[in-house]
Amino acid sequence: MLRLLNRSAVALLVLGLFSTSVQAMTPGQMMQECRIRAGHEFRTRLPNIDTKYEGQRVDGTHAVNGTAIFRGRTETFQCSFNRSGNKIIKFVVNKKSGSAAQLPDAPSYDAKVPGTDFNATGYIPCARYAGQPMTSCKVGVKRDRKGNGTVTVFWPDSGNRVIFFEGDAPSSYDESHADGGAKMRTEKNSDLFTVTIGSQRFEIPEAVMSGG
Repeated sequence: MLRLLNRSAVALLVLGLFSTSVQAMTPGQMMQECRIRAGHEFRTRLPNIDTKYEGQRVDGTHAVNGTAIFRGRTETFQCSFNRSGNKIIKFVVNKKSGSAAQLPDAPSYDAKVPGTDFNATGYIPCARYAGQPMTSCKVGVKRDRKGNGTVTVFWPDSGNRVIFFEGDAPSSYDESHADGGAKMRTEKNSDLFTVTIGSQRFEIPEAVMSGG
C-alpha cells in the first residue's frame, strides 16, 4: 500500500506529523514554560516564581507575566510566545526592587505607610497548606528601635498569620487552638529566614525586620 503513495501524499503525511508535534501550548503550559525560563534567568527555585497568562495580543503573540521573589528581592518579568503559542520569542525583566523593608513607603521606624498602621509593607514567599507551592503574600511590618516587632502575613485566600520577632529574628507566632500546638521552626541561610509553622512556610529576609 505504501508503494501507492506518491511524493505529494508522503509530503503531506510528514507535514501532518510535524504539525502535531509543535501544536500550540495551553495557557497553563505556557505559564509553566515561562516559570522554567525565569528560574534559569534568575537562578532560583520554581516555588519562588508565579506566572499569569494575559492572553493573545493584537499581533497574535501570547503574553505571560510573572513575579519572582527570592533573597529579599522582587523581580517582575514577561514572556512573549509566538503566534502558535509553542515557543518563547522574548523574555523581558520589567523592573527591579529591593526587599519589602526597603520599599520607599517605609523610610524610618517611626513613619507609617499611609493608610495603614505598619512601618513597612511588601511581599514575601509563603505557602499555607501542605504540598502547596510557594506563592506571594502581602506583609505588614511593625518594629521598634530595639529590633523587635511583628510581621503580619496576609493569606491570598483571606486571613492572616502574625509572626513575632526579637533582635531582628523570628521568635514566636500568634498561636491559637486551631494550630493544634504546632511548633515554629526557623532556619537562617545568609540573610534569609525560612520559617515553618505546621504545614505553613514563610521566607522572610532579615531586612524586613531590621529595616535595612
